[in-house]
Parts: sequence; structure tokens; C-alpha cells
Amino acid sequence: MQVDKVTASPKSLQICGIPLNLQDWMHFETYQEESSVLIQAASRGLRVYEPQLNSSGEGGSYLIRDENNNLIGVFKPFDEDPFSVRNPKLVNLAVNSSFHHSSHRPGEAAYKEVAAYLLDHQHKAGVPLTILVKIFGSRWGIKGKLGSLQRYESHDHDSWELGPSLYQKTDVHHIAMLDLRLINTDRHGGNILVRRYEKKEGGSGLKLIPIDHGFCLPNSLPEDLWFEWMSWPQAKEQLDVDIQRYLLNMDLEEDVSLLRGLGLQEEIIQNMLMSSAFVQQGVLRGFTPLKIAKMICKLPKGIEVGKIQYLLQQVEGARRKMEKPSVFYLAPGLFKYRRHHSDTDLPKRLADQLLLHNKVVGV
Repeated sequence: MQVDKVTASPKSLQICGIPLNLQDWMHFETYQEESSVLIQAASRGLRVYEPQLNSSGEGGSYLIRDENNNLIGVFKPFDEDPFSVRNPKLVNLAVNSSFHHSSHRPGEAAYKEVAAYLLDHQHKAGVPLTILVKIFGSRWGIKGKLGSLQRYESHDHDSWELGPSLYQKTDVHHIAMLDLRLINTDRHGGNILVRRYEKKEGGSGLKLIPIDHGFCLPNSLPEDLWFEWMSWPQAKEQLDVDIQRYLLNMDLEEDVSLLRGLGLQEEIIQNMLMSSAFVQQGVLRGFTPLKIAKMICKLPKGIEVGKIQYLLQQVEGARRKMEKPSVFYLAPGLFKYRRHHSDTDLPKRLADQLLLHNKVVGV
């Protein structure tokens, strides 16, 4: 790719001063240190190379290089997502009515990119380092441009270029569980990268790297939902014990705190809580990723809506109709919830009851 050097006045890259409120997060200092390394490299690079508009994707994304012309990051402005009138690619608005776009509001994708990294605990799924930054100078002038900056990961293929049977089961399962927890509405073979590496014992292996999480954590659930890996053979296999422990030990209260620290809306947080609790309950019952996904998604034949979708619709409807602010009245036959319970109590109890129902009816 041809990159032109610039001779204009120096530009700088720095983290935006918006309140993230992540200081109580146990990994906050490490996150700050890793962010600082990426920011410093990008700052030096921006004095030499202009951000380049990336030709792939529907929204505005820009390639960021270091001072030695090495690609080190991808910058996605918050106001250039596929919905925005400032989207430089001018995607037809009809595209934005597709199922994974209609469940998201304009201007939130950059924050969701960061959220996916924060909620990928212990980096099990391998989401690249992602931070909120503001770029000043260049095409964006002295006011600057706010967005997400994700560390670039070198790779050899997109996942749909190879046969899925070649991928490690552990990689597939960690990505699958992250997608289910975050209700990723845009997981396809083009946003799972594949990197070849040399094994210590000889030969080569393949490592999966998930990217592009601006369409995770939806404000509302789409009518149809599908994940690329659902058709892969690994989705039908049981989760390993280590992954089960990892999922069952997730701290949903911490997840809530992280999302609130990013300023994401409460309906997003409630959807994340519900799906995460649903995943945990499915793990307890020994379900495969595919079985959990089929109960979260609308089934491929379109005959019935995924069970979690139905339940969330009931919750949303009950909230709109409730007369007493202290009580959520859910669908007939379900229990009612009083607000003195913790944030995570309602989703866990709902998921538990729903999964028990599914077991009885043989879903």
C-alpha cells in the first residue's frame, strides 16, 4: 500500500479526556500502561504519516502507522460509523436497515469496540488492545476526532478463506462464548483473522483473532441473529473444563461496572447481563456452544424466536407497562422482581427458569 509522507505541522495523538471511571478495575494500571505504549508509537507516526482511510468495512476507519511506516493500529471515529452522515464511504442507507445495524444507535460503535476488549477477561478470546483516543491535526484540525484505536494484529488469512476444521477448538469456543455474552450481531468470517505460527514441537499452527466489535452489545435484539462459527464443527463439541471454570467464575457485577464506566446505556447493560447469565446457566447444564447459540438466536428456519429474545421482549414490554416503579411484572407464569435485588439477580433467575423450561420441552 502506498503511503505518502506529510510535511505539515506535527500532529499528536492522545487519549480523550472523557470520564471512563475505570479506576476501580483491578487491571486498570496494566491497561493504562499498554495504552500508553500504543499512543506514544501512534503519536510519533502521526508526525510523519497521515491516517489513511481503510478501503474495507462500511464505516470510516483509518490505518495508523508508526514513524517507521509499520501499521500499528486502526482508528474508528465515533461519528463515522455506517449510520452517520459523516461516514466518508457514504454507504447506502438501505444497508443500515439490515438486522445487525438496526439494533444499534449511531455514535456508539467506538465505545463498544473498547467494551469488547475490556470484557474479554484474561484475553481468552484474543480481542486486540482497544482504547479511546482523540486525534488532533491533519484532516480533523484543532478540534480533533474522538474514536477507538485498536492495535493492529498481523495475520495471514480471514477465517472464511480456510476450512474451519483447521482451527483449534479452544480458540473457537472462546470467541463463541464472547460473542454470546456480548450478543455480537455482526460475526462473520471476515472479522475473525487467522495468523500462522510455528509450534515449539515443529510444524505450524493457526491462531484466531476476533476484530470489529462495533456491532456487539445491541440496544435491542435483532429479529435474526447468526454467528459464523455456528456452522463450524467445533460448535458441536463440549466445552473443556478450563473454559467452563472461566465462564462460571465471571464477575457480572464487574462487567456492569466496566460498561457503566464507558457510559453505555442501561438497556445495553441489561442485555449483556441476560446473555452472560444465560451462557453461565448453559455451561452448568453441559450445553455445547451451538446449543446455547440456538436458544439465543432465532433458529435458522425462522420458525421460532430464540428463547432469550422472547424473554427480553417480555422484560422490555413489562417495563413499558409497569405502573408501580418498585416491581417488574413479567409474562404470565413468571415471577416478579423487586428492585432491592442486585443488578445481576434478575437476569440469573430469568435465565435459570428459562433453561429449566427448555430442558423440559426438549429445546
